[in-house]
Amino acid sequence: MTYFNERETKKVLLPSNKEYWVEVYTDIEYGDVMKSGAVRKDGTPDLVASGSRILIQMIRAWNLDDADGIKEINEETVARLSQRDAQAILDSMNDVEIDDATQKKISTEVST
Repeated sequence: MTYFNERETKKVLLPSNKEYWVEVYTDIEYGDVMKSGAVRKDGTPDLVASGSRILIQMIRAWNLDDADGIKEINEETVARLSQRDAQAILDSMNDVEIDDATQKKISTEVST
């Protein structure tokens, strides 16, 4: 058994259109928090402050597109998700250790 293993993912079919999917990691790593910029002055992760930036780190891939093709996963494109689809992604991450306040914060930021 090894400590560092390949991260597991799962695909979520979006309720707005089952042809579209989002592949999410099933766990959250400290690096995800660091990349999101959600770190307190004492160096501990601040998951609530990170909002949709944590969600961006948790998405590995997707097939969401527009007339120009598959879109990059970033704050702008995540912010354009429908509330219903964003919630489906968050709900799929039930194995991820994110508290209810954080999920609510992420959900609120994604919908605005």
